[in-house]
Amino acid sequence: MNASAKTVGLMVDPGLAEDIARHVAEHLAGRPSHQTDEQWRVETIGEQLPLDSEGMINLADHAPTILDEYAWDYVFYLTDLPIIRDGQPVLCRTVAQSRGALIVLPALGAIRLRAQVLELVVTLLSTLSGITDGIDTAAVGRDIKRKNMVTRVSADEPVLALRCPFNLLRMLGGMVRGHRSVRLPRAMSGFLTAGAATGAFGIFYNSIWSLANELHPVRLVLIGALVIGLLTG
Repeated sequence: MNASAKTVGLMVDPGLAEDIARHVAEHLAGRPSHQTDEQWRVETIGEQLPLDSEGMINLADHAPTILDEYAWDYVFYLTDLPIIRDGQPVLCRTVAQSRGALIVLPALGAIRLRAQVLELVVTLLSTLSGITDGIDTAAVGRDIKRKNMVTRVSADEPVLALRCPFNLLRMLGGMVRGHRSVRLPRAMSGFLTAGAATGAFGIFYNSIWSLANELHPVRLVLIGALVIGLLTG
């Protein structure tokens, strides 16, 4: 098959989004569209877009420059920033004229995140490349396993949100995963050890001097050498 390759650019926030982008790039590259002979060549870059005055990411303002700078045909920006409109978690926002889309990772939750993002990108590519006429909310919901939950925020905006109160809890789970809280105890192990040692010293401080007076100088030297060895070994 003589397929024409289109370049899809993935711009991502640092952290979890980078891992997701690598998975999408690996599985999307060379994957033909179901409706055309186009294949996708994928490039990934880690870069944060600035927030506007309302604290939102306006991809429409940056997409034309990004596409020209990197010679991409399409751009997807994956963000860890949670976005809520009218009490509903925002899933994505397309910029059809600029061939771009903002994907809000926390809205997808904490389970099957890589697979959901891949399917969402494939579905949105159909919209951005003109294969389908506008965003098919039913198709998006089907592909990310959220049947009958995907809705447009308004008829005038290409913004998709997830209805159903349960999706707010799902977004919370996605935020927790994005911050990788499970790694916190391991990262703080040194601080916890230091805190425990400080507390133990405070408890035994009153008796430490009397204990030192009772010990033979040779034992004190051996204890000191042992402590230094443990701290520097």
